[in-house]
Amino acid sequence: MTRHFFKEQAEGEETILKKTTKKLIKGIQIASVAGLTTMMLCENVQPVSGLTEKTEFAMEIENSGKLWNELSVEEQEQLESEDPELAQQMKDAQAVIDAENAGNTEDIPEEGPETPEEGTETPGEGPETPETPTPETPGEGPETPEEGTGTPETPTPETPEEGPETPEEGTETPEAPTPETPETPETPEEGTETPVTPEAPTTPKEDAEVDAAADSSTTVDDFSADAVYEQKDYNPSEAFISRSEKITYNEAVPIEGLPKFITQEMIIGALKCQDETGYPASVTIAQIIQESGFGKYGDGGANGQGLSYLAYQYCNLFGIKGTGTAGSVNMKTGEQTSSGENYTITAGFRAYHTYTECIADRTQLLQHVYGDLTEGVTDANTFAMQIGGRWATSITYGQNLIQQMEYYDLYRLDKMTLQDFSDMIGTFSNPCPGASLTSGFGYRTYDNSFHKGIDLGTGNENIPTYAAAAGTVVEAGWSESAGNWIVIDHGNGLVTKYMHHSEIYVAAGQTVEKGQQIGLSGTTGKSSGNHLHFQVEENGVAVDPTPYLSDGSTATTVQAVTTTKKSMLLDDSILNKIRVKLTKKNSI
Repeated sequence: MTRHFFKEQAEGEETILKKTTKKLIKGIQIASVAGLTTMMLCENVQPVSGLTEKTEFAMEIENSGKLWNELSVEEQEQLESEDPELAQQMKDAQAVIDAENAGNTEDIPEEGPETPEEGTETPGEGPETPETPTPETPGEGPETPEEGTGTPETPTPETPEEGPETPEEGTETPEAPTPETPETPETPEEGTETPVTPEAPTTPKEDAEVDAAADSSTTVDDFSADAVYEQKDYNPSEAFISRSEKITYNEAVPIEGLPKFITQEMIIGALKCQDETGYPASVTIAQIIQESGFGKYGDGGANGQGLSYLAYQYCNLFGIKGTGTAGSVNMKTGEQTSSGENYTITAGFRAYHTYTECIADRTQLLQHVYGDLTEGVTDANTFAMQIGGRWATSITYGQNLIQQMEYYDLYRLDKMTLQDFSDMIGTFSNPCPGASLTSGFGYRTYDNSFHKGIDLGTGNENIPTYAAAAGTVVEAGWSESAGNWIVIDHGNGLVTKYMHHSEIYVAAGQTVEKGQQIGLSGTTGKSSGNHLHFQVEENGVAVDPTPYLSDGSTATTVQAVTTTKKSMLLDDSILNKIRVKLTKKNSI
């Protein structure tokens, strides 16, 4: 790479030399003082000692743009007599052109785009076309979308080394393995997952510099006589990660011991379902882990600790078939007969805008399709076994859900209410996790205006926005200045406003919960870039949102039954977490 750098630099200088020389000989005035500049470009040109008075004949030759060889013998002799310095300059310029015409162009590249050496970047027009990577698919969930759906093919899922076995049913791998009931999993140390050790990176074959490296070190001679560089052997580092794979789209859940892919919105949806219907939150989260967990997408996906593709891309957490609020997507999935035989089908799965929509849809299904199975059930394990036989074709589905609940002590959730979890978050939930604070509240000197809220920049990405507190949506639509905006009334004169969305997922009159996704950030209306303008008003007067975002919570620490490590802890401050982290949830 060092050799390439200096060679490109030298070739650039020679290109300047050639172009400048041609300009000198094609009609640009060659004033006597220009000899000083010419001296820096052509080593054979001698500096001019001073200004001389030119004759009429010399000025005529100078302005004609002729080459030295284009002058007659008489004109050459007369010019040497009247203006020897100009004559010498023209001779030197002619010598450069003669050398070029004779093929002596080793150090003077031809005009036009340069052909890079193998392994170097091409600085041509447009970006270099990257090699198309093979798309990866979730560890769980449907495998391959049907042609025309635009969804990449999914690979074989990965199952965590520790913890309960991932089921074969639901939104599964096309080659579903023979089911077997796993033994009770061991309790993980410190409640963390063991990351997969990445393979050692290999040297790219396209890089000529790396391929040319010798066993010890390689001496590379530059094209110039006085430049010799020694290139050492090295091992390439890991490939760059796309920025879209670096943004953490959800706020950390203030309950320890849960898988990394479980978000605040999932917990909120499960607790709301429990409060309204009595369906245990432990079974809801167990189904999310079973159906969508330990995939290759989203936060933790690189280590097999992310979500399935169906959950990550289409917010379908339970492998529900049919048409959802955002449509349907055809994908392959593994099924199982009552005798335990596996087979693969293609089915249409529901697509949603948010996890909240998906969990609400599951609640409706349980009420209308599974009510006969859950009536009179008074414990979570029985509930899991009752719905398991109908929800999935896997003959061990119910037992697998119970293993998930035991392993992560999800029974803790059954003792909580939505209000309990809301208190743990604080007064406000972070309205845009993954964003960075780009403009504060108050007077701004650069535009001489009073900023009534704060701006949370999201770079080039449109990432989820969330309701800061529970309330009623009073406005969800378009404004010339605010673009796609949402206004939520929280009661007692408290109102929050969310502006410049690319998409909004709530409607006026709708009730929302704290931490529920309401849209995607954008740059609609009067906006100079992707961001969320977040505004808080008390009795119609805009106030600084900072105190609402930085206060603590009132919840006490709740320990898990199986280990004191699995306890509910609190985050210090939401403002400290308004930052650009880097894995995005691609809501459609």
